[in-house]
Amino acid sequence: MDVSSRLQELRKEAGYSQEQLAEMLGVSRQSVSKWESGQTNPDINNVGRLSEIYGRSTDYIIFGEEPEPKVVYQEKIVYQDKIVYQEKQAFKKLNDLPRSAQISLAITVCALGICAAPAVCVLLLYLISYLP
Repeated sequence: MDVSSRLQELRKEAGYSQEQLAEMLGVSRQSVSKWESGQTNPDINNVGRLSEIYGRSTDYIIFGEEPEPKVVYQEKIVYQDKIVYQEKQAFKKLNDLPRSAQISLAITVCALGICAAPAVCVLLLYLISYLP
């Protein structure tokens, strides 16, 4: 698929007319028509704005493929999301416990926090995430 076909497909998927898209970009409808018919290509500024409008990368608009994210970056994001998810699940499960169990656990956490390293508190929160 070439750039012109991709531009037309993206516009139709987004539900815009050529006139609506032209207005958003500050160009004429004829310009959009020429891009989609392959007579001309949008300039770099318009490619950037099209990328924002459609929520796709400029690489996709120009070449038809999304760039591969770096593995290290992707692992960091997944790791951070996993921690946040586990913490939310742990606090949700903690709130589901009976009130007496919550108080007992809070006293235990405070006692361990005073007597032991704060890492023990983190370990307890992690273990709570595995409660049924």
